Amino acid sequence: YDIDGDGSEELIFGQLDVLGGTDIYDVRYTTDELPMVYGMMIVDVYSIIDGKPFRQDKINLSGGGAYETQILSNGIMKSCRDTPYFPLYSYYKFTDGVGDYVAALIMYRDGTFVYSDKNGDEYISQEEFNRRIAEIEDGAHPIEIKWKRLQDYGK
Repeated sequence: YDIDGDGSEELIFGQLDVLGGTDIYDVRYTTDELPMVYGMMIVDVYSIIDGKPFRQDKINLSGGGAYETQILSNGIMKSCRDTPYFPLYSYYKFTDGVGDYVAALIMYRDGTFVYSDKNGDEYISQEEFNRRIAEIEDGAHPIEIKWKRLQDYGK
C-alpha cells in the first residue's frame, strides 16, 4: 500500500496477536470479563528510498500494549494503546517516504487529558482532546489491508 502517495508502495508487516496484549483484559483496568480477541497488528513498515529498503524505525505502532493499529486514508498511521477506556493514541505521518512522529493524545484514569508532541506535553480538556483527534484524523477512515503470508508475497 502506498501510504504517502509518492508512487512507491510500503511493505507492511503484521502479526496475529492478542489485540491490546493481555493488559487490556486485566481486571484492574475494567470490571468486564472479556474473552481475548485476536487480530492483525502492524508491527513494521519499510519504504523504498533512493532504490533501497528503509525501515521506518521512528514509528512505534505495536509496542506498549497496542490494541489497534491503523493506516488512515490521509496517510496518517495511528496506534491505539493501553485500553479503550483510557486510551493513548499515537500518530505518525509520512513525508518523502519517511514516517515521523506527529503527536500523542492520552486520557489518564484520573480524568486528565494530555496532548504531547515534539514540543512537549500540554494538559487539555476533554473537548480539546476530541477536537485534536478530529483535526489530526481530518475525516480520514482506516484503509483495509489485504494481508498475505510472507511466503505468498509477490505471488
